[in-house]
Amino acid sequence: METNDHRFAHAGFEGLLDFGFSRFITLNVIKVLYILGMVVIALAWFTAVVGGFAQGGAGIGFGMLIFASVAAVLYLIFYRVWLELIVVIFRIGEHTARLAGPADSASPPPSP
Repeated sequence: METNDHRFAHAGFEGLLDFGFSRFITLNVIKVLYILGMVVIALAWFTAVVGGFAQGGAGIGFGMLIFASVAAVLYLIFYRVWLELIVVIFRIGEHTARLAGPADSASPPPSP
């Protein structure tokens, strides 16, 4: 029995070698991108807060703590919405392909 991590790695690698682009790896990779984005936003927040305390003392440090926190939440919201839009586009493609059926069984429209 395969674990979820093993299936993810296997599906991702197979997707990279799918030259016909019949499978999308974006939906598998999007989770990793979200985690990486959260880490980058957290590091930027931490750097801004520490820099505020180091450069300007307590007053500027607490101001930067508030400002950086609001900015980090807004960046996370915008990043999440952007990633969700990408997922929606790929899901629309998958559902459209499912509704259209296999390409081999497509018959030409009847001539008038």
